[in-house]
Amino acid sequence: MEGNKKIGFFQRLLIKLKTPTENKHTDIYTRFLRKMFFFAVLAGGIAIVVVFGVLLLKSVGAPLAKVPSVIGMNVVDAALALQERGLVVEIEKKFDKSIDRFIVIEQFPKPGITVREDRVVKLLVSMGKDTFIVPDLIGMNKNEAESILKQNKISYTFKVIQSSEYQTNVVISQDIKAGQEVERFVKLQLLVNSDVKKDEYRVADFSKQPLEIAVKDIFDAGVVPKLEKVVTDLTEEDGLVLGQDIPPNSVIKKNSALTLKVGVYGKDDMEKAKYSYHIFRYYLTKSAIPDLGTGASAGPSAAIKITIDDELNSEREIMNMPIEYNSWIVLTFKSFGKTSLFLTGNNTFLREEKY
Repeated sequence: MEGNKKIGFFQRLLIKLKTPTENKHTDIYTRFLRKMFFFAVLAGGIAIVVVFGVLLLKSVGAPLAKVPSVIGMNVVDAALALQERGLVVEIEKKFDKSIDRFIVIEQFPKPGITVREDRVVKLLVSMGKDTFIVPDLIGMNKNEAESILKQNKISYTFKVIQSSEYQTNVVISQDIKAGQEVERFVKLQLLVNSDVKKDEYRVADFSKQPLEIAVKDIFDAGVVPKLEKVVTDLTEEDGLVLGQDIPPNSVIKKNSALTLKVGVYGKDDMEKAKYSYHIFRYYLTKSAIPDLGTGASAGPSAAIKITIDDELNSEREIMNMPIEYNSWIVLTFKSFGKTSLFLTGNNTFLREEKY
């Protein structure tokens, strides 16, 4: 029967708009607004259908392209070959001693697959050996030479002598000539004349330095850094060294303690009381990670992960990166109240520290 037929949404809405309400005195303005609402909904629905149709036609109508094989090609030639087919190139880099520089190692999608034009093709490109060009440091002030080496991520050691024939605190020689290209793992040795004995350290000025940089420099110098909390109302001073207990240029024995006054910012009295900075240091050896027949300790480095539990957070990750064996892990971190730190390497538990 006609009375039982189902009617659509728009038909019901139209009937409702045409049907007088119980209040026979509903004004013209209200009826006008209802009609406007109806037409707005109708127009919106039509617009959505049109947009969807246009996008569908565009995707269906886009030209097809067959992904060529570019593995083993120079990255420039590979990019041109892909762009000629209307494909977009995205490059990722990887150091690989066994493959020449700028050669494509892998690609995705794989060769032979048919895709729409404008599809992104990712290329993994070899950067060859990880190398650096040895800088000329002879005649430089020791601190200036050290700053250049750190900026360029070059490993180095200082051999200190005491001689009246050379200027104090100046680089006299270096074991590798400037301009040579060497691999990243090579450590540069510099000969420096100093009035400080081998078992002594001239204290640097750590004021306004980021805490982690200052702590690493102090450890490298053979001195033990300690932290003293200084509450600050300035966010920009959080984590900065605001003072030190031994004045700059003082000469102290190695293995002595040097206390850094570190700024700690908190929004309220609770945060100011609870927040503190801490130091964690660990020497990573291959023997610390048992193989167990899985090859977990194979390779030159381990996947290191460090998490902390404090009174605000549980398992907050503060480090996740590969670290080479036979090297120090040194980091500083801020936590709230009582804290436990957990260190793992290649998913093997290594240490827990409480603060």
